[in-house]
Amino acid sequence: MKREPTYFHMDTSLKDAMRQIADYRHATLSNLIEEGARLLVSNESARMREDMHKVNAIRDMMRL
Repeated sequence: MKREPTYFHMDTSLKDAMRQIADYRHATLSNLIEEGARLLVSNESARMREDMHKVNAIRDMMRL
């Protein structure tokens, strides 16, 4: 997997909380952010598939 640096601004209180979670889990802040991003992508992809299924079901009903 190819990695590239990403820079962004984050609320300091959120960053501090995430750093504490990363320390608790013995992980890096980068790994924690990457894991959260994967979870977000997975959830949104599932939601998009569900929406497309609903659209297709409506389209099929309209054909009847």
